[in-house]
Amino acid sequence: MYRAGAESDRYVTHLYGYVFYKAGEVAFLASEAEIDAEDIDAASAIREALTLLSKACPTALRPDVLDADQFALTVAASQVIMAVEN
Repeated sequence: MYRAGAESDRYVTHLYGYVFYKAGEVAFLASEAEIDAEDIDAASAIREALTLLSKACPTALRPDVLDADQFALTVAASQVIMAVEN
């Protein structure tokens, strides 16, 4: 979503990415203790991805420039998937 938002000046693309990030954050925080207890590597990967997303999409307002490291965001998302599927 972040890449799509960076390639477009449409607000809705950024909003979708922001909502995706916030929904993931809320879901993780609701179960953080359980995830930590079950799989500390997955919890760490999720925290790292959420940290990057919080910097890339700090608010629902679309910034003039979307300059987050798209490669780092993609890697973080992939690390979450790999950690959860292990």
